[in-house]
Amino acid sequence: MQPPQAHQAILDLLDQGLYDQVLQALSTWPRIFERAWLEGCCYLRQKAWRQLEDSLSPWAKQPMVPAEVSLRLGIARHGQNRLEDAMATYLPVLASGSRPACFEDIVLQYGLASLELGLASHWLRLIDRLDADSSLGPRVLYLKGLACLGLGDYAMGWKYHEHRFSAGCSEVAELSLPFWSGEHFSPGHHLLLLGEQGYGDVIQFMRFAPRLRRFFERVSILVPSPLRRLVQASGLFDFVVSSPSDLPHGVTHALSLLSVPHRLSIHDPFLFFADSYLRVDPVDISFWRQGSSPCRCDQLARQPRWREPLVQSS
Repeated sequence: MQPPQAHQAILDLLDQGLYDQVLQALSTWPRIFERAWLEGCCYLRQKAWRQLEDSLSPWAKQPMVPAEVSLRLGIARHGQNRLEDAMATYLPVLASGSRPACFEDIVLQYGLASLELGLASHWLRLIDRLDADSSLGPRVLYLKGLACLGLGDYAMGWKYHEHRFSAGCSEVAELSLPFWSGEHFSPGHHLLLLGEQGYGDVIQFMRFAPRLRRFFERVSILVPSPLRRLVQASGLFDFVVSSPSDLPHGVTHALSLLSVPHRLSIHDPFLFFADSYLRVDPVDISFWRQGSSPCRCDQLARQPRWREPLVQSS
């Protein structure tokens, strides 16, 4: 084992992102596990998957090696698009019956590889056997939501999809407004929907806004400024704003736009279809025609999909 000060010097270099210096310093160390682990830290941050695998593979089957080695080896093989090899690397830890500190990460990485291979059902069965809901964190539960949605189980999918915030996979503007939890109100209440994630998510999920009129007298939305004109042209909202400083007067509650299906219990995929809700301003069409070939723009303007729901299935 190297002196503690040498180990700390390597960690300091890693924190500074000086990976070449890390590897140069480690090259003088004997070939011990500590060296392989620190080299692996360097390769992991560089996403140098082949080097990461080569560094840790000789230690994978050694006794008393921590489960984190299997985790990193699996990530390295996944990074090389060897998904089956990655899953096989995680399996011994999952089957061991123990719960090392990295257990949640291994369940998560196994799930990511499973979903990429179309094995969502297999991973969900594993989660059930592990009783993971009671012991694993929001990242796994969020991935479980995505798996359920991909399989058409919308009731469970939307439920677990709500873990995206605590999983750090999404965020919305922070406002001093209570979040709507589905209750009915007397007339006069005003809901502000909060756009999140990408532009496509806003465009797809705004189709559900008319269903909120059963609960709120007014429904407005906060979206990124490039989407403001398109969303406003839909006519679905009382107000469309692009900054928290421009909120309309009288807003009483807020809700993330992607949480609408869960709050309204929209579990039937036939309810995902909506009447035409996107409209393109003629001025914009004229602008596109000026900037592109007439043939292409005329074709775009005539395309029927501009007047149809953008999503035809889940």
